[in-house]
Amino acid sequence: MLTIRTAGITTIVHRTNALGVCLCLALIASCMQRAFADESNTPLAGEQYHTEVLGKPVDIPLRDRRNVTAINFGVLWIPNGPSFLEVLPFGSLYLWRNWPECSTM
Repeated sequence: MLTIRTAGITTIVHRTNALGVCLCLALIASCMQRAFADESNTPLAGEQYHTEVLGKPVDIPLRDRRNVTAINFGVLWIPNGPSFLEVLPFGSLYLWRNWPECSTM
């Protein structure tokens, strides 16, 4: 037996019943997810995709993901912060190169 007290209410639950209830709820949730799931699958990264947003067609072209370059710069401003931390510049550089002749496949 398991005793649960919340907000002044005491509930006594048998462990076997609690486990059964949890399993039933999980089963019902998984069935409902399948029943209301959209038929289309999410495209994989880099694949071409066509959809409609607010009644307008949106076409996302195929993208070669073997070479990716991203640069990010910015400034973080903390008003009323310590003088040495009030303005903090930041930046990042991301390079990804995947040449076919270097792959192990």
